[in-house]
Amino acid sequence: VAHVGDSTAVLCRDEGAGLKAVQLTDEHKPNSPVEQARIESLGGQVEKRGSVHRVAWKRVRQPHKGPVRRSTTYETVPFLAVARALGNLWSYDYFSKQYAVSPEPDI
Repeated sequence: VAHVGDSTAVLCRDEGAGLKAVQLTDEHKPNSPVEQARIESLGGQVEKRGSVHRVAWKRVRQPHKGPVRRSTTYETVPFLAVARALGNLWSYDYFSKQYAVSPEPDI
């Protein structure tokens, strides 16, 4: 089973005396220890907004024109409440050349 996001795959088994749910996967929450370590190793952050943990990343403060220099200012932008998702290209970190919100599924 490969998956990304905030859904959990569950298998239902008939054990004779009734059905039993067996959890196959874990949700990709930003505040899980494994995902938070991966996000922070890429220069991202996990921020709690209200009661929800979100992946935050740095980007050049807008509007910006010209090359990025040491004097260029950055802003931190909290966005998704999942650590892995397909199609979220906005979280690409140009310094590490990876995504803070990873498109790679757990298998």
